[in-house]
Order: sequence, then structure tokens, then C-alpha cells
Amino acid sequence: MTISVVIPTCNRYDTIHRIIDSILKNSFLPAEIIVVDQSDNNKTNEIINKIDSKKVPIIYHQDDGKGAARARNIGWRLSNGDIVSFVDDDAIVVQNWIKSIIDTFESYNNKIGIVGGKIIAVYEDRNHEWEIPPQWSYLLPHYEQAGNIGTYLNRALPPAANYSILKELLMEMNGFNENLGPKSGSKVQIYGEDSDLTLRVMKKGYEVIYNPECVVYHPVPLERQNQEFLNKRLFSEGVTDYYIELLSHDYSLFSKIRSLVKDTSKLICLKSSQKIEDKRIYLGSKNYLLGRMYMAWRSILF
Repeated sequence: MTISVVIPTCNRYDTIHRIIDSILKNSFLPAEIIVVDQSDNNKTNEIINKIDSKKVPIIYHQDDGKGAARARNIGWRLSNGDIVSFVDDDAIVVQNWIKSIIDTFESYNNKIGIVGGKIIAVYEDRNHEWEIPPQWSYLLPHYEQAGNIGTYLNRALPPAANYSILKELLMEMNGFNENLGPKSGSKVQIYGEDSDLTLRVMKKGYEVIYNPECVVYHPVPLERQNQEFLNKRLFSEGVTDYYIELLSHDYSLFSKIRSLVKDTSKLICLKSSQKIEDKRIYLGSKNYLLGRMYMAWRSILF
């Protein structure tokens, strides 16, 4: 099987060379690397043109639109590989990343649709006065689970920072939902384009497999190491989770109101509870519920 690697990017001039270099250092090379650039100038293209890559074509595509989901859709539609692997523009992949992905698809079983793996947070600088609660470390992003290759545990889903999928499934599912996914300039971010696609693939009966050998290192800047980031990100998580519920279920007006009442009750109970001693967890949980309630109100009113 062959792999096309897709890298969406936007104004990441200082890291785009690093991720491409790490891919080119792999023991097994991809069929192509596709960079979809939504930057507001030509710097990324200039950097890519200087990369000496004789064995792997690097396809550059300038996109004047916005949104990670849109960029990923452009990327896979330009691809020629049997598998499309997505990775972030500020990450680094290990030298056996591509081989591990191909080996998983070829040898695990014939019903695999998606393969993910470890995402290891790398702290280039550290806020020693604050640490993210472990249950939300995936927001950094960081993800790893115990055991060997197998299905994802505890209803976890692979993040788009380390996400490989059969191209035939992307074609069948029409790719990512572009109403989801971060967009630069949006006041309220809705994430979850990767989760939404994964859930649709799973409904078709395909397996989603975690391989600990598929490792991506992802930097964690200082601006993600504080309560303000966690509150804002969990508000978006609440918005996202409710939006995906709306996509998955045909909610009536009564169902939407009932859901809003339920989340409001949870918020009231949270405020009156004496069990949450950790302020980080209290504030994070509060903002998650507020995000759900915000999206519920929007679905009722509009």
C-alpha cells in the first residue's frame, strides 16, 4: 500500500520545514507530501521550494479559504496514495511512522478503516505553576494508552494530529465536515472534524486501531499551559460535542430543550457541589457545560 501525507498549514513558517524533514527521514518514504497552505503570504511556499527532496514529490497548494477541515479535504482530493495520513504543521514524526501505519493496515486485519497512535507532548518551555488535569491532556495535544496495538480504549478517538485513513473511505464519506474544525478568526471555535469522520467510518463497520509505534511529537507552547486556555478550549469542546450530537441524532425541539435543561441542572449541581476541590477541574467542567448550553440555545433559536 502507498501513503500520501497531507499537512494543512497556516502561518507556521518556523515549523513547516521541521515536519517535512522528519517525514523525509522515515525508513519507508511516502508516495508524496501534500502541503495545503492557508497563510496570508508566500513565505511557506518559499521555504518548501528550498527543500531538497529528490525521492518524494512535495505538492504545494495555496488555498485562500479558511479552516483545517477544508484544508484536509483539499489535500486528500489531490492525493494518489491508498492511505492518506494527516499530521500537524508543527509536529515531528518518528522514523518508522510511515512503515508502522502501512504495517497496521496490511497485517492487522482487512476491516481497518483508520489508524492512529501516540501523540507525545513536548514542552519547549514550562509553566511550573500550573498543569493541565490528566483527563484533558489530549487538548495539548497528548495521547497514549496502555498495551500493544488494538482498538482505542474508553471511547477515545484518534486526533487529526496523527490520523491515517483509507482514501476509498474518504471518497465514500466525502471527507471531513467543513462546518467543523478550527478556523482562524472565528470567535467560537468548533472542533471535532476528525471525531465526526471517525464516528461515520465506525458506523460503516470499520475498525479504528491504535498503534503505539505510530508516534508523533507535538510541541506545547506556554499559551496552552494555563487555566484561560483550558476554560476556552473546554467551552469549545462543549460546543463541539453538542454539535456532533445534533449531526448524529434527529433531535426534535423537545429533545433539544430537554438536553438544555439536563445540562443546566448539571451546572447547578456543579456549583453547589463540595466534591470538586480542584479549581482547575471545577472551572474546566463549568466551561464545558456552558459550551454545550450555548450550542443548545443556538439550535433552538436558529
